[in-house]
Amino acid sequence: MVAELPATGLAENRLHELMVGRTRDEFFYCEHKQQEPQSEVVLEVGGLSRTGSFADVAFNLRGGEILGVAGLLGSGKSDLGGVLAGALSGATGTIRVGGTIVPKNLSIRVMSDLGIGYLPPDRRDGVIPPLSVASNMSLARLTRHGEPYWLNLAGERRDAVEFVATLGIKTAGIDAQMSTLSGGNQQKVLLARWLLRQTKVLILDNPTNGVDAGAKEEIYGVLRRIAAEGVGILLVSDDLLELIGLSNRILVMRGGTLVREVPAPPNGKPGEVELVADMV
Repeated sequence: MVAELPATGLAENRLHELMVGRTRDEFFYCEHKQQEPQSEVVLEVGGLSRTGSFADVAFNLRGGEILGVAGLLGSGKSDLGGVLAGALSGATGTIRVGGTIVPKNLSIRVMSDLGIGYLPPDRRDGVIPPLSVASNMSLARLTRHGEPYWLNLAGERRDAVEFVATLGIKTAGIDAQMSTLSGGNQQKVLLARWLLRQTKVLILDNPTNGVDAGAKEEIYGVLRRIAAEGVGILLVSDDLLELIGLSNRILVMRGGTLVREVPAPPNGKPGEVELVADMV
């Protein structure tokens, strides 16, 4: 135990410093690594609607950009991410990935073949606990269109070793069961899964939910590296500080409608109060 303090007047920054041994500031969200997006539009959405979820949503996402989506529970933000990933059906409108019009029969298989990766809000929906770290990583690549349906065990192990090192995944080894990893390291494995598939767009729904402050900082660093490689990231999150710190722009949704787009450059981040005013 490093401290015992009265709750009255205790600031979040002070709690963070005590928990992880350093202060929480713009470096926590790697704002100094935020880059200007590329000119290429990797995801284009026009007039997208889903009954009971959202209506007439339109936006563009460019390569290397982190585009945040803010909103209260029921705003439609999570359903928007699910539709774009192919996890939810029943939507109308136009979706283009890298200039290619997406067919009406949306599915995770169709969208992943077009280059979209997805981390659902509950990582238990993506993790297979009894399988190894290496096997969990390679799952998305096994279904990549045009590849033979057999295991390349040597390639799987080689890729796993590389991504464990690149993403700083803390594990006893690539043969360790996923169930032995912390929540933050499981999320890194899921990110590696989609990077192995050479994904153009990553849709992340609350990617740091349930992980500690130190693991969050590590995941933020990974997301910055992914964006720097030209991947477009659509970040759906309930954590306003996370959205503000990571995003180039923030889309605000209320009652199923996209009500505002807020710029979030490194030297001009919006405040929480400003976003909340549009959310309620």
